[in-house]
Amino acid sequence: MATTHAGFSSPVSAVEFDLHVENPIQHLLICHKKLQRSLSIVKNAAEALELTEPVLRAEAVAALDYELALLQLLDDLHTQDEEQSLLPKLYANRPDSGVVGQLSQNLESNRAQKAEIFGQLAACLRDVSKRRGELAKEHVDRLENLVDQLARLYTLHLTEQSDHLIELCRQYLSDEDTKGMRAVMRARYQS
Repeated sequence: MATTHAGFSSPVSAVEFDLHVENPIQHLLICHKKLQRSLSIVKNAAEALELTEPVLRAEAVAALDYELALLQLLDDLHTQDEEQSLLPKLYANRPDSGVVGQLSQNLESNRAQKAEIFGQLAACLRDVSKRRGELAKEHVDRLENLVDQLARLYTLHLTEQSDHLIELCRQYLSDEDTKGMRAVMRARYQS
């Protein structure tokens, strides 16, 4: 499963992210750390676009393209884990699923916003990579602004999950539920 969803040119593969953790809840928390690490690299690469040496700037563009493609793949896999494995089990086990429904709506809204920003980032990055000479400050500022918007969305998303969703899972999911989730997640990662 290689991806170029928003138009990034770097290929990345889900095979690299096979489910290595027995506990699906722990896997989701590890995914949070991977998303945060990738986002940090994206921010550093975006800042490196301000370098004036053309070779260094070209390396920053390539690093940014790869890391954005990777971040988007990680996000896609994480979203599938939530939607296809975790949320259905929570809906089935939580007596008052209104809280789960609200979290689900928040995740959907957040996902739509991220998709829009990924698309804008891909277009902006293509524009930047076509420029051989000096980059206008406005191009770098635009790219950095989009990266900052994406970082804020991820911070909101990961905080909400850590504060609410993960706790609901620990409270309402049985060992049998987590075994079922693990099987679904493993099948998805191996396909």
